[in-house]
Amino acid sequence: MGGLCAGQRARVRRDFLEFTPPTGDLTAFQPGELQQIIEQGNQLGDGGCGTIFGGALPEHGEVAVKVINENGPQGIEELENELNILYTVRHTSVIRPVGFCMARGLDSIVFPRMSSGTLEKHLHDVNNGQLLEWNVRLDIACEVIQGLSYLQNNDIVHRDIKSSNVLLDEEFHAKLSDFGFAKVIRPDDPPKLRIREGTIGYCPPETNVGFKTDVYSFGVLLLELVTGQTAYEVNRAPGRELAKWAEPVINAAMNNNDFTRVVDGRLQGRANMDGVRRACVIARLCTNDDVNERYSLPATLSAVLTLRADFRFDEEGPPL
Repeated sequence: MGGLCAGQRARVRRDFLEFTPPTGDLTAFQPGELQQIIEQGNQLGDGGCGTIFGGALPEHGEVAVKVINENGPQGIEELENELNILYTVRHTSVIRPVGFCMARGLDSIVFPRMSSGTLEKHLHDVNNGQLLEWNVRLDIACEVIQGLSYLQNNDIVHRDIKSSNVLLDEEFHAKLSDFGFAKVIRPDDPPKLRIREGTIGYCPPETNVGFKTDVYSFGVLLLELVTGQTAYEVNRAPGRELAKWAEPVINAAMNNNDFTRVVDGRLQGRANMDGVRRACVIARLCTNDDVNERYSLPATLSAVLTLRADFRFDEEGPPL
């Protein structure tokens, strides 16, 4: 296995890009080591950034290999960006790669495999997902916002927070993943360096990225956790985007003091309805279209931690 010593950096030549990936405690895998996993065909996911395959590697156990889409330089640039950012972060709620491979057609990042898959699967795939109880949803919300708070303290904006980028381990602890769009921003960065990225349904209306970009996306994620609804649905009324759908629905719930239409139907009788109300208030403050009125990340962190402290069931679960 091709490991590199701490501090050593491997220079890789591309026709359109020369990239020096960080190594340190990361392993530089040889193409043959990862090719065996890809040929097994255990595909875990597929998107514009690339394809993810599951398998096992000696000394690393179960892994997920993210093979980058190399159609043009942007794919390699995203790999470089993701490696450089993830190399600098250390937080329990942020995925940590175990290594990488730089070989044409097999440029990839290797991660430990999160055995419970994505949050998206458990919220929206009734055939393959598992019902997430109220306490688990509160814990996930807290772990995600704690991860985002850590990133902000290190001047990093994720720019693509969504349920498919939240991975869950065997105990359903959350880890943020997919840092291809992540960016280190400074207060004096010009607007051209702050262009918004992201996924429809999770993006705020402003075009320039800032830390409140992630706050908006987190607000949508919190609505997903509470309602079980997807972030974007073409045929949904009164709004395709979840934040727009939720606004009149939550208003009606507030007026009628009845949140049964808001909460995920699978949680009827299993959720703390006062907690549902509070979570909806937090989500609306996070998804305010006016960036100046939107919750800050520190305010969101405080509110979500208080939400869990106040409305988490004890270990015996909800009253029957």
